[in-house]
Amino acid sequence: MTVRLRSIFDEIPTYRPGECPDEEEGDQLIKMSSNELPWGPSEQLKTSLLSAFESINRYPDFYKQNLSIELAKYTNMQPENIFADDGSGTLLQDLVRLVVNDGDEVVFGSPSFAAYDIDVLLAGGVSVKVPLDESWTYDLEGVEHAITDKTRMVLLCNPNNPTGTFLATAQIRVFLQKIENTGILVVIDEAYRDFVNCEDCEASSSLVSEFDNVVLLRTFSKAFGMAGLRLGYGLARPEIVDAVNKVVAEFSVSSLSQAVGVAMLQDETIMADLKAKRNIIVAEREKYQDFLREMKVDFIPSQSNFIMIPGDSMELFAQFRQHQLIVRPFDDPAGVRITVGTPKQMLKAREVWE
Repeated sequence: MTVRLRSIFDEIPTYRPGECPDEEEGDQLIKMSSNELPWGPSEQLKTSLLSAFESINRYPDFYKQNLSIELAKYTNMQPENIFADDGSGTLLQDLVRLVVNDGDEVVFGSPSFAAYDIDVLLAGGVSVKVPLDESWTYDLEGVEHAITDKTRMVLLCNPNNPTGTFLATAQIRVFLQKIENTGILVVIDEAYRDFVNCEDCEASSSLVSEFDNVVLLRTFSKAFGMAGLRLGYGLARPEIVDAVNKVVAEFSVSSLSQAVGVAMLQDETIMADLKAKRNIIVAEREKYQDFLREMKVDFIPSQSNFIMIPGDSMELFAQFRQHQLIVRPFDDPAGVRITVGTPKQMLKAREVWE
């Protein structure tokens, strides 16, 4: 290559998504590697999508007004507390660009979502990685001690990906009180919040009103089953929302994504169906964890829609592959992450250990 790229690209790792069955050339393989909802869209949503196609010759609503109104109702917030982009991952990039200059530090747990390090490096920042504690949970005391006068952002993945471990809102509140008035932006990545059953789903929303430096990131990719359409949103104080809207790419959220998001939130039948599916995933997660305990298989207790099983990652990957299941291997923690699927799929996942 003759093009002169930025020198930082030599340090940036390439993000690797979970493998797909077609990449494995198997007709009967089941993808359980990317934490997606295992069901396709309802007929009502298909109708909304087709209707939205009629206006794709026009730019989408730059301000996402209808979407913001419906999200405000859904989260018991105000529209001015809502911002959106084409996935919570893109929103994180927006936020990093908002506060990180060359040499500034961003503190987050390790292991955690791989994209964090990439986003920080792209902005010219420095990733400060704090090891998770013995239970594979974010070590908030360690995060606090890692903060310096160069820290501009703290990232908390909650539940954490890939371990599935969870910090209660009360724990996070104590941490936020300790670093209050530092000017540090605290971003809580709640991509998997909908699958938490040990705390009310909206308990963390109160942090936005209590602290002026908190952002909650959420997504339609997981519990809403919209990974292919790309839509994420954030909750924050209006001044942060206004700042984010200055750095988002123009018309980044397509009219199709906005239309389906609005249709979901407005239709009680669709929302009830999604809630029922989330309940199935949570129930299957708990059943499979009970099964792993009975079989004496080591795992990390999860509050998400996936379960991390420590061990030799490639051996475990091959073990699941023998049963037509594609899971996600990891080096840290060493092991595989299995996405919780339908009851039928989870019965098949039991065969791996029987």
